[in-house]
Amino acid sequence: MTESKGQHYVAEPKAVTLVGDDAADVLAACGLREAPFASGELQRDEFFFPSHQHLRALGFIGQLLWSRANLAMITSEPGMGKSLLIQRLLSDLDERVLIAHVEASAAQGPQEFLSAVLEQFGMQLDAADRSDRRRLLTRFLSHQFGQNRLCLLVVEGVQLLKPPVLDELRLIGELAIEGRRIVKLLLLGAPSLQYVIDSPRMASLCDGRVPRLTIDSLSEDQVAAYVVHRLRAAGSFNADQLIPPTLMTAIHRYTGGRPGLINRLCDQALASAVTAGEVRVTESALNVAAGKLMLRPVAPQPADTTSVGMTSGELPPVEEALLVITTQGGADGVVALHANRMLIGRGETADVRIDSAFISRYHALIVREPAVSAADGVEPTPAHDVLIDLGSTNGVLVNGKRVVRHPLKHRDLIQVGHARITYLNPSLAPPLERDSSETVSFSRPGVAEHDADQAILAFGRFDEAG
Repeated sequence: MTESKGQHYVAEPKAVTLVGDDAADVLAACGLREAPFASGELQRDEFFFPSHQHLRALGFIGQLLWSRANLAMITSEPGMGKSLLIQRLLSDLDERVLIAHVEASAAQGPQEFLSAVLEQFGMQLDAADRSDRRRLLTRFLSHQFGQNRLCLLVVEGVQLLKPPVLDELRLIGELAIEGRRIVKLLLLGAPSLQYVIDSPRMASLCDGRVPRLTIDSLSEDQVAAYVVHRLRAAGSFNADQLIPPTLMTAIHRYTGGRPGLINRLCDQALASAVTAGEVRVTESALNVAAGKLMLRPVAPQPADTTSVGMTSGELPPVEEALLVITTQGGADGVVALHANRMLIGRGETADVRIDSAFISRYHALIVREPAVSAADGVEPTPAHDVLIDLGSTNGVLVNGKRVVRHPLKHRDLIQVGHARITYLNPSLAPPLERDSSETVSFSRPGVAEHDADQAILAFGRFDEAG
């Protein structure tokens, strides 16, 4: 049994209850065509829940791929879906990018780690092969660099690696040709990974400026949306009846908003309900399931009332912006940016859906970045919208230039495949400036030139102080 933050007590994972001898009976009783909360190989695109946290992480990975950065790290508590992010990434990339995804283990030695990296890059080596694995990997990466291919090494669970294996990882990240590093590193792990990256052992690779992202747990509203999304993806026609909305608070408290725990709890709750002869998950079935998994509810946190209202240095939020979408030269519609995130893509869950083979399922994201107040000498900035490319194959153009992350300005033109999207936000438009040009006035004879009321025609502006 493992303990996390002194709040969740979680038994070691066992077989998913809806995948076994009784699976067909349970699924039939629930009106499902497949297990809604399964993971691993059963995790398909339609089961991916595009939460704000995970879409932001995809944008973060895309920025690593298509920028000059060579190293980035993503941390989260266990069960937050880091592996699923890599699956999503693999499904959206083309042959220009080669990815090796290695799951680290405390039992790995340097040779086992290098063999795992080579295997993920497509090079199978027998355990008895005595070849120099580091040299083989160096040659492979150098060849791919010469072919203008981008190589990304994703290592999950880096905090578990022994010091000699960390040294191998550091050496791989430092491989360079003519001063350019030939492989990008994406490190995934628990929050303790921060201490590994900041250790002196990794100083030559990281130099303290590593882009970092933390995936936070789902809110109660997101938990409700997640559960409904998974049930519908598994074939449920009435997800709210199968797991009622009144149970979402309890599910959130039992799991802390971690998708891995949500899957296990809801899966066990469905099985418990069927065993009890119920056609829906009841509070009793949910509590029984939590007991079997040794989950304890987390006490709700009191609301923070220390920052009600707006301080004197803060700026008001930006007004609601609009997206004007045009395809094939005709006006197709207008979408208001009424949420903190808007997904653009061809998937059914996209807020701005563009049905085209040139558009990825999760192509781009527009997120609202909060205002920055005038504190500690920092210049205040208003809330604004940022466009993020989610690692799409064909990319995103803003005003004719390909971007990975771009703060949007009034009247920016976004090109996504054949679609043209104009971003309109008058509150971000630059203020009108006074015309400083010289004023020329034509007036009747005998009328002073500076007397605007008597002028017949004037160009420019008169100096009011004059």
